[in-house]
Amino acid sequence: MYIKPSFQLLWLGLVGLFFEIASAPVSVLAQEHATFDAVAIDRAKSGPSYPQLDIDPGYLSARAASLHFLILQAFGIEEFQLANTAQWMKSDLYSIHAAAGKRVSSSEMMAMLRDLLSSRFHLIFHRETRELPVYALTVDRNGAKLIPLTEVNNSQLQSTTSGDQITRPVGSSIQEFVHYLNSRTGAAAVGLPVVDQTGLQGLYRIRLTFEVTHPDPDIKGGRFSIDYFAELPRQLGLRLKQTKAPINVVIVDSAQKPELDH
Repeated sequence: MYIKPSFQLLWLGLVGLFFEIASAPVSVLAQEHATFDAVAIDRAKSGPSYPQLDIDPGYLSARAASLHFLILQAFGIEEFQLANTAQWMKSDLYSIHAAAGKRVSSSEMMAMLRDLLSSRFHLIFHRETRELPVYALTVDRNGAKLIPLTEVNNSQLQSTTSGDQITRPVGSSIQEFVHYLNSRTGAAAVGLPVVDQTGLQGLYRIRLTFEVTHPDPDIKGGRFSIDYFAELPRQLGLRLKQTKAPINVVIVDSAQKPELDH
């Protein structure tokens, strides 16, 4: 969602008012009324070990999904914007099938998912704005080196290898690229939350070249290493700058394990 500059001050005022009102613990159900017609929740048994959320116009399914993962998806937030989750909220994995009973938009589907979290997981939360250390993603002083996405190069987004290097697509917009950086873990983690301060809109062919260390024989696995601070300016004309920024955070006050349907 994008806000035109002429409405920026009004929007900031409304956001501030919203977070002031929402600072007290509330359930999602107290705020929204969109509900699924039918819901089935069970323990995740087999299938992918990583969480998946599939959405059709009238149907939602989640596999190997923790409550932690579901909250991130339902509220459209990054990992660093969620606080106070208990261990079981990350370790207990569920399979969820939910039918809306009609065609609904993605935003309506997420509202229904938030209602599900309240009615079945008894999620109660509040919101805060916290001043946190972050890396601001900005345009390098020499300008961005991003290539606009076209129908021609859209078909060239697969990974390619050359020797001990691999070039991978990391997003088709700045928002997707920021999400990619924030989702890196372990040795590939950036180190701090990344926020977008580039001012860039539109679609781009965003690719990064990594060094492959300890590769598998077929070069499809192994560890990828990159110095973001050196390579982002060189490859993309973007730069990470350490600063502080106000971050909207969802704080979990309480939640319960759901009653299973099978």
